[in-house]
Amino acid sequence: MKKYLFLSIAITILICRANGAISKEHINHTINNVTCISVIKQDTIKYLQDKIIIHKEKFQHKELNILLKEMNLTVKSYIFIHGSKPGGPPKCITLFFDDPNNTSKKLRNRIDVPFLNIYFEDEISRDKLSELLSKSHGSWLEGENNFFGKMLVKDVTGLSTGKN
Repeated sequence: MKKYLFLSIAITILICRANGAISKEHINHTINNVTCISVIKQDTIKYLQDKIIIHKEKFQHKELNILLKEMNLTVKSYIFIHGSKPGGPPKCITLFFDDPNNTSKKLRNRIDVPFLNIYFEDEISRDKLSELLSKSHGSWLEGENNFFGKMLVKDVTGLSTGKN
């Protein structure tokens, strides 16, 4: 299927290029974007498994920023997971690669949603978490990146909700 998609795009681009409708720079930009988007959409789960989960020891006991830079995927939303004791402080967040509204819709409609659970060595301050969530409403913003990025990773799990 991918072969035919790329073949049809290539033929269309060649015809447009031959007629002078598009420039060489535009062709390069289009090919790079189509390839990147196609790979990310189709292989996010495999990518997370191969680049992050299998090599999680690379990220353990190091700042989350290291994992985020290595991942090359944009985190767009997150939720926190309550501690193991009722009312206990959270020690884990779940990262999603779609905005909070789309993630919620997909989860409600039982559509497969790739994710990573990040367990931290230290507890997450409830006050800081409330402050962040009141501003971001679950979006992964600069404040989240700055705060969680400095926390030390204990473990990484996840991949997908396994629905559809």
